[in-house]
Amino acid sequence: MRKERTRRAQVQATLPNSTQQTTTARDLPLEVWLQIISLNPLRETRKLLGVSRVLFEYVMDDIYREVMLIPSDHSGPNLKTLFQISQPSIACRIEYLYIQPQFALSSLVHVNKLIQRALDAIVHFKGVRELYLHLHDLPTVPSFSTFLKHMWSTLGPRLQRLTINTTWAKLPVLLESIPSSVTLKLEELTVRLVATESALPRHHRKVFKSILTLIATHRETLQILRMSSFEQMDMSLFLSKLGHFPRLKKLCIFFTLSSRTLSNPKALSYFLDTHRETLEHFCI
Repeated sequence: MRKERTRRAQVQATLPNSTQQTTTARDLPLEVWLQIISLNPLRETRKLLGVSRVLFEYVMDDIYREVMLIPSDHSGPNLKTLFQISQPSIACRIEYLYIQPQFALSSLVHVNKLIQRALDAIVHFKGVRELYLHLHDLPTVPSFSTFLKHMWSTLGPRLQRLTINTTWAKLPVLLESIPSSVTLKLEELTVRLVATESALPRHHRKVFKSILTLIATHRETLQILRMSSFEQMDMSLFLSKLGHFPRLKKLCIFFTLSSRTLSNPKALSYFLDTHRETLEHFCI
């Protein structure tokens, strides 16, 4: 009995004293820290910047993963933000870019300065894979047209997901700004059309032609296609000219369904039948 107690005491002596051990931030595995970060809001996550170099990089990636460029006439913070995100150490972290201009011709000098700063910044956006363009009935200045062409040339070849929220009149202008020398390889395309005034049938034809031209260049890569509009347009002609997409998995078309907006239901049936091997999700 005494020998057993002695042997037990000897074994316990070789074990670490749990009452004297302390766990510090450095002792926690990275996986634990990532789980902690995922449970915290962004404002709390930023407090971890000084914990370690690894967490610093992770938090910086999280902060600058999505960037919103909303240039307006009130410029103070806009110029500062553009300068900040143009720094290579920050620009390389940007994956999602949201652009929504909110300026008027009353401050053309400032607008030109703002757009030039944006041109300088966008050169460094090497990691952008998703672009959201929000452009409604706003006056378009020549410098913004230059910005669009430069943006397509810089970001276009790397883009995987594109969302366009605009009017019937503005969509052809946006798509025509894509230089012919730029090859896009989109996997996901979303087009949301709004009408500040009733769009004429000629607008329908021009918009359909612009979208079909854009889609045709991504026939081999496109996997998700979404299109929405509350305009009374006939989708039959659009569907009949879409053609076949070998990798299409998801199709969403949001519009008011009626005999006027779908005059030929067979066009939709034929499109669905053509993609029955790949299409996994369809909503209308």
